[in-house]
Parts: sequence; C-alpha cells; structure tokens
Amino acid sequence: MYLGVIARRYATALADCAVQRDEENRTFDEAGKLLDLMKSDKRLRQALSSPILRGDAKSAMLKQAFKQPMCSALDDFIQLVIRHHRETYLEFMLSSFQSLYKERHNICEAVLTTATPVEETFVRRVAAFAQKDNDNEVRIRKEVRPELIGGFIFRIGDVMIDASISTQIARLKRTFSQSTNRIV
Repeated sequence: MYLGVIARRYATALADCAVQRDEENRTFDEAGKLLDLMKSDKRLRQALSSPILRGDAKSAMLKQAFKQPMCSALDDFIQLVIRHHRETYLEFMLSSFQSLYKERHNICEAVLTTATPVEETFVRRVAAFAQKDNDNEVRIRKEVRPELIGGFIFRIGDVMIDASISTQIARLKRTFSQSTNRIV
C-alpha cells in the first residue's frame, strides 16, 4: 500500500479520536513534540523500525523518550500503530496528522528567515500583512541564517518573498558579469 495513503488514514483516525475525547489541541501539541523527537533522535527511529524489539518495548521506549505522560488519544494511537506493525510509518503519520489538523482549523504556516533575531513586533506586522490576503490564521516560524547578511526571506504556501541582501548582491554580480562579457 502507498505510504501516503497509510499515513493519511492513520492520521485521520488519530484526529477523529482526539476530537471525540476533546483532546485535539493537546494531541496536536504532543504529536509535534514527538515528531521533533523522532526527527532528532536517529537511535529512536532505528529502534522503532527494528524487527527484533517487541511492541511493548517499543512503546515503553517512546514513552520514556517523551518524558511526560501522553494524552490518551496519542497513547492509544501509538499502541494501535505498534499492534498493527506500522511503527516504521509513525513519523509520516504524525506529520500527516499535523497537516490534517492545520487544514481542519484553517491554519497556514509561514517561515520568516532573517540574518539576525527579530523583535516580535516585526513578526506580528508580517503576520498581519500575510493575513490580509489569506482567510486562514497565519503562524510564523522564525529562522536565523547569518549568511543572508541582512533583510529577510518570507515563505507562505507557494509564495516566497526574498528581500535579503545576499540575494541582491548575487543579482548585482550576475548583472555585472553579463554586461562586461558583451562586445559593444
């Protein structure tokens, strides 16, 4: 079966379960934390995909790595995934669940990349500007990349606004190299 179909089906089941138990927001937050944990810990991913470890050991390892009690919807979901031997797809399922949650709650994620950390007032102004053209709630994730030199890059959906100094310098270099190589 196709990976995307499996992930979406399980994510839908988790979302519906979380709604029924009135734990939707908590499940979303904890799924995000668990997804970050799985992305950052290679040994955890390897252990989950190991055919040698039993299901109860995998479940215990996940709970121990999470370091806090999970909500009942997420805990039961993990038990279901392990019981059906789908734990190798857990990362994709959680990612799909996050996308489904954002889709159901009209949340749009954007990324603001700057050369140095910026103040929250600037982030709020950018979010307000982005929300004018968008009916969804806009959540901005901040990234810092010093190689931009200055300015910013803003991505939302398929739109990217690159107002960084490094891009402007690269454009100038291309323009000068093209104009100096021509014979008049």
